[in-house]
Amino acid sequence: MQPVTNDLGCIESDTIQEVGGDVMFLAPDGLRLLSATDRIGDFGLGVVSKNIQDDLVTFISTNTNFTSCVVREKSQYRIFGYNNNITQENAQGILATQFAEQGGANMQYAETRGIRAFVADSNYHLNSEVILFSNNDGYLYQMESGSDFDGTAITISFATPFIPIEDPRVRKTFYKIFLYTDPQGSVAFDLSLKLDFDEAGTIQPAPINIQNVQGTVGFFGSGVFGTTTYGAKLVKLFESQVVGSGFAVSFLFDSATQAPPFSLDALTVEYATNARR
Repeated sequence: MQPVTNDLGCIESDTIQEVGGDVMFLAPDGLRLLSATDRIGDFGLGVVSKNIQDDLVTFISTNTNFTSCVVREKSQYRIFGYNNNITQENAQGILATQFAEQGGANMQYAETRGIRAFVADSNYHLNSEVILFSNNDGYLYQMESGSDFDGTAITISFATPFIPIEDPRVRKTFYKIFLYTDPQGSVAFDLSLKLDFDEAGTIQPAPINIQNVQGTVGFFGSGVFGTTTYGAKLVKLFESQVVGSGFAVSFLFDSATQAPPFSLDALTVEYATNARR
């Protein structure tokens, strides 16, 4: 055994986890990886959270204690902050998902709200991964179980970056979208087009409601005898007319339901370019 460094700290030992062959931990300047390099006897200590540096600095300064766990089936590292003065509704957490074999080059991040965890852990039991956490209310909670948040709907929000689409100084008029999803059951969310960086004075189109509960597919509790077709395939491709005109566009997805999980695979847009001003 040899020392790696003497001037780098770990804020909380409970944040040290093995993720995809690397050791991840929370340092004063963000999330770091202790990983191997191509050189013999050398180690990498790169900060992998530079994309969310401002959010992570606020996360560190707001909370007094930190805990973490891994979700091996998702190659995901989850870190949660705890502060006695912060309510459960405002409790924060960070999800870091690894999309490469090793290293932090392809890490993607998300923020959680409502998980007030003082201690968290995950392990396998009878070939099933169990993720648990607790705080000071005397209860033990299980993550990755069910489609609600302790009996209430799960609120989610995801937005793409603003995309100029070819020339950023040529106005585009949007007509139709095709959304490809991978649902596990019923789907219900709103899709909004945010134009021109959502600046003041910009007219924004109304949200579009996307759902697959209509039709002949049977969902538990809503199937109609003689009408519902059992064993039918779920609707995965959603087509919708849209309105709006702008130079850049971002697609915002909002949902607050107790529906099963779903994935967003791809989105295509039909549009026309206008003359340059």
